[in-house]
Amino acid sequence: KYPRTPDTDAGLLEPTGCHYLFMPSPEEMLPETLPVPEFDFKQLETTMEGAFRPGHFKGMAQIVYRFFDLIKPNKAYFGEKDFQQLAIVKEMNRSYHLGIEVIGCATVREPDGLAMSSRNIHLNTEERKAVPVIYASLLAAAEMIRETTPDQTAEMVRQQIEHYPFLKVQYISFVDSDSLQPIEAYDPYRNQRACIAVTTSTTRLIDNIAL
Repeated sequence: KYPRTPDTDAGLLEPTGCHYLFMPSPEEMLPETLPVPEFDFKQLETTMEGAFRPGHFKGMAQIVYRFFDLIKPNKAYFGEKDFQQLAIVKEMNRSYHLGIEVIGCATVREPDGLAMSSRNIHLNTEERKAVPVIYASLLAAAEMIRETTPDQTAEMVRQQIEHYPFLKVQYISFVDSDSLQPIEAYDPYRNQRACIAVTTSTTRLIDNIAL
């Protein structure tokens, strides 16, 4: 269901000085005879995205594990926009002793704050004008949660976004950045994160920010 633009992707890599592009076929990635680990990430994969997309993270981990096995990289870079995915890859790296430095990269945004995503091309004109409210509401939440509860802050976010009838909040979660478990209160001495998923008429957008 993701847009696939291999020629455009290859063109974007050229000016960066990229020397090699590895673009395997599905059969090369997962041949039928290849034993694939059965991962269990426990609470990391059952909350937020995992609650709405059961099995997604097991499949993602199998592909990433296969890439790591084939390429044997020293470092691997993952965007923070998919923060739950990043947390699970880090856990896989730790639990399987892969010895890779997994590095999170800051979310790249459009000038109006919308997190860049291949899915954004599915937004119609009206939706595209409205969806910057997602990031704006997260910024407001990061301030509000210092003075009130996560539940009250989540309700504020929901009201701001669902002011637009074609936007629906699937979840807004305030979580510990490592365990991804819900927090009871904001703590300036801990790494905490606000994570959100919003649906439009045709697509589903996710975003998050550090608190």
